[in-house]
Amino acid sequence: MTILEQYAQLKVEAKTIAAKLKELEPQVLDKVLEVDGEKVSTSYGTFSATARKIWKYSEELTKKESDVKEMLKLKKREEELKEIATLEAVRSTLRFQATKN
Repeated sequence: MTILEQYAQLKVEAKTIAAKLKELEPQVLDKVLEVDGEKVSTSYGTFSATARKIWKYSEELTKKESDVKEMLKLKKREEELKEIATLEAVRSTLRFQATKN
């Protein structure tokens, strides 16, 4: 098996595993809450239930945030075009797309 085949196979497996973990997570969380309510220690690790706050802000603030992000994006592009911003690096990255069966 070539290095490319190994990589492709592992990427597909990782995607399958990630989907299965996402599917199991609510069930595992329910089990932790049922057993202890906060934490369950086992011989293969500790499972903890954590709280995460999710905030919904006013439309006014959300609009301002969006406007500021857009303004910064435009300013950054402007600096790039005027060569005020300096290019620090160009990195090679790997992108893999599995063939569809």
